[in-house]
Amino acid sequence: MNAVTPAHLHRPGPATLRPLSPDALAVLKLLAVSGPSTRHYIQQLLPSVRDCRVTLTNLLTQQYIYSDHDQKPVTYALTAKARTRLEYDDQVPARKARVAAVATKRATYLSGEYHAPQERYGPRPGAGDAPALPSRFGNTLRWPDGRHTDLEGSPLHAQGASS
Repeated sequence: MNAVTPAHLHRPGPATLRPLSPDALAVLKLLAVSGPSTRHYIQQLLPSVRDCRVTLTNLLTQQYIYSDHDQKPVTYALTAKARTRLEYDDQVPARKARVAAVATKRATYLSGEYHAPQERYGPRPGAGDAPALPSRFGNTLRWPDGRHTDLEGSPLHAQGASS
């Protein structure tokens, strides 16, 4: 069978990609822009990375970067796996924005600061008519103004005798 495998089957998806820490993603993006770099250079450009040595070791273990020990100091560069990962992360910014919006909404709801969105529509037509309508007791209608009528709306004459 000479079937061509669809290209989307070979793209890394959420099931095949492990989540990376923000520090690891920052290092990968820096290496993608600047090319092979030393640990000292990465630390200078990314002071927000807590422990650059541990982050680089983890990325080496996961095979997102490789180290060139022929040069002194040692330089680190991206592998094909890292380039694919960065392409995948760039393709899903809309999903990330939706996930972030839901997380923000959930956090504000749980903290007690959530305010529901305002109603776009006013009250339902006729919603305020109920106080002017009668109450039914058996075959008698009792109106808010004190009148008593039968179901057809004819006044009852024996009001004083039955009260």
